[in-house]
Amino acid sequence: MSDLERHTRAILSRDPIPLAKDIMTAGEVPRENDFELVTGFYKVEDGKFVTDDLQDDQALVVKMRDGLVILLGCGHSGVVNTIARAISLTGEDRIKAIIGGFHLIDASDERIERTVEALREYNPEILVPMHCTSFRAKSKLASQLRDSFRELYAGESLEISSH
Repeated sequence: MSDLERHTRAILSRDPIPLAKDIMTAGEVPRENDFELVTGFYKVEDGKFVTDDLQDDQALVVKMRDGLVILLGCGHSGVVNTIARAISLTGEDRIKAIIGGFHLIDASDERIERTVEALREYNPEILVPMHCTSFRAKSKLASQLRDSFRELYAGESLEISSH
């Protein structure tokens, strides 16, 4: 048994899991809009490839005094769906920061535009699209949400504090 196995415990859950005061996983993120569709992924079931809609996508939600910090992995459920989930879990609708993969790498122009429109409505203070977002989507986000847009790369850090 490794040190990791001795000191950790895997918890498999579709539900949100509280990790500390005001910090939780999102659990399964409901797909509530018609533009953040998951396509092109497969898994093996009974020896056959079947479509995988990646329901096991996860995000971390931190409730701060002045809004939510939402940390996405690869955002397969969609950044907009994930924000809606975080709001429904916490009751907080102010968005302090959204950081991580927005999964817009192969997104259509329409999906990118609808994502930008939704993010503009949520009005995040800090917006940090990362690895699977695509240069095209980042460019659009940067031009449309320039006051909140930030770039962050491996080895860099971002300090987020409450006002």
